[in-house]
Parts: sequence; structure tokens; C-alpha cells
Amino acid sequence: YISQTLTEEIQESLNMNEEVTISLKLDYDLLDTSNLLPPEGCSLERARELKRQRRELGRAYYTRNNNMLVQKIDGKNYKNRYVSTYLPVIEYSYTVEEFNKNKNTILSSLSTSSDVKTINVVGSDKKEDQISKALAKSNASSLYSTSNPYTGSGINIGVLETGIADKDHAALSGVNLTVRDEWYYVETKTEHATMMVSILAHQTGGIVPDAHIFSVEAFENLTSELDWLVDNDVDIINISMMVGTSIGEYSTHSAECDYVAKQYGVMIVAGSGNRDSKKNPENKVGNPGLGYNVLTVGNHTLLNSLDNDSSYVVTNGPAKPNLVAVGCNIGIPGYNVEKSGNHITIKF
Repeated sequence: YISQTLTEEIQESLNMNEEVTISLKLDYDLLDTSNLLPPEGCSLERARELKRQRRELGRAYYTRNNNMLVQKIDGKNYKNRYVSTYLPVIEYSYTVEEFNKNKNTILSSLSTSSDVKTINVVGSDKKEDQISKALAKSNASSLYSTSNPYTGSGINIGVLETGIADKDHAALSGVNLTVRDEWYYVETKTEHATMMVSILAHQTGGIVPDAHIFSVEAFENLTSELDWLVDNDVDIINISMMVGTSIGEYSTHSAECDYVAKQYGVMIVAGSGNRDSKKNPENKVGNPGLGYNVLTVGNHTLLNSLDNDSSYVVTNGPAKPNLVAVGCNIGIPGYNVEKSGNHITIKF
């Protein structure tokens, strides 16, 4: 922020949250690991080794620089502070009351530091899953499957959601699943996250049943979640949700996903978003689906036409979605339609 004045729209949005997060992008050179990109024709083993080296260098570089600079930045009465290990980012969280009472002092102290490049002020609960709105339109009656030569063996997949998967759910029996459980935050088990893991790794109906799945709940920004997933050496991150209020506008959430994808060799797949009559009546694409290095997926119908509830409008950022896929009449493995009615339409 060039000045310490927040618009009425931003302030109103912040007041609806329990916490306010200030994300600082630090002003120093990004790590260049282009010399460690896999050359054309190299073996899978060699490509994995080069990716491991890039992640180790990134962790050492950003941990050292961030911890050095954080000692020079006064966050002024923050509730929590998070120092990223893979990105040039430091985050401070405040109660809404504390922030509103001292926001000029807080923002002034941060914006005058020569070590800070940009400042983003966001609320903590602007996350929305991309399946629940489709429940009312479900008309699936059976699970369609076909021969799949890929098992996912040796592949690590992150599922970044509005909650964590329920590892005790019957649909996830036998799934190789690791769930993030932090001491400072009470994670919420959600059906949405559980369904996404079942789609991926259900032992008889999943796309890649032998993959190792890492489930993490998005809390405030995505920085610590991305750090945790990179730490666990994921190859792919699936994000079926929108984050933040900048719908249709490229934001810091997409920027961080862009950097993780490019720097650490992670494939990031995101939903383009759903139309909402109140929050998103113009079918605008949500973040992090606006990332330049993010594969963004929209939905089309069985008649090969764009679904009216799928998002495709961008006001500032790259053209999205990158591709569309049939998201109608898709069954969720492990959910019995006769018993629960949860064979649902998947909306990307």
C-alpha cells in the first residue's frame, strides 16, 4: 500500500472476519535455480534429483533471508507471525479489534521498512469450496469407470482445501493419506476435502489409488500450506476452491502458486470457480486459478457446451480457464447414491 488508507470496501470486508492477516513480500533477489532444470530427455530419476536439489536450495535460501529480515521488522502487537521457508514472505495476524484500533501504526511501521516490497491486507475466512453449489443440480445414478493404466505409485499429491479429509471415512479406507494437524489451529474435517481425496485415491474407484495424498486446510493466506506441501515433496497440488475477495483479478494467492510451480517443479491444478448470484454474478475466475503457471479447469456439459455456472471471465490476468472437462453426472467413489444421495455433479 502506497498510503495507509484502506478503502471502505476493504475495511467492511475485514470487519466480517475474526482475524486480519498482513502478508509482506520482502525486497530481495529471488533465488535463480534455472541451472537445475531437467534437460530434455533426462531420466525420471535424474529429474527428481534435480527437483530435490532446487527445493533444498530454496529452503536454505529463503529461511536464511527471511529470518534475518524478520528481526528488523516490527509487526506491532500481532497475535501470530509466520515466516515462510520457501517464499520471500512474512505474515502477521491480528484480531480485528487490535487491527482496527492500531491500523495506522501497524501499516506505517511495515510500509516504511526498506525490506518490504509489497503489503497485502486480507481477512481470514474468504475461502469457498467448488463442489457444494453443485449438490442441488446432481442427477448422477452410477459411477463410470474404465481401464486406467496409471496407479499413482511413487507420486505425492497435495489436496489444498477449505478443510481436511476425514481419514476415518469409509471411502478412504486403505488410502495412503497424511493430514496436516497443527497445534496452533484446529482443523475442520469437511466432506468436500474427503470427496476430493476419494476421487483421487479410492482403492477401487480412484484415479490414482496408489498415490500418497497430503491433505491440508487453507487458513488465512496459502503461504504456510504451500510450504508444508513443498516440504512433503508433492508433485501435484489440487486446489478446488477460491481464496480472497479479488475475483477476476490476479492476486497474491495466485502469485505465490505461480512461484511454487515454477521454482519447485510442482504442477498446480485449480478450479476456475462457480457463478454465484450474490458474490460472483459475472462468472469471474477466482484465485489461485488466475495463476500464469496454474492449470485452471472449467466445466462443460455433456452436450459440449460451457456450463452456465462455470467461471471464465478475467478482468486482470491471464485468459482462463486453460481447459474444460465434463463435470456432470460424475460419481464420487465410496459414496453410495442409494444410501446417501452423494453421487453429485462435480463443478470445477
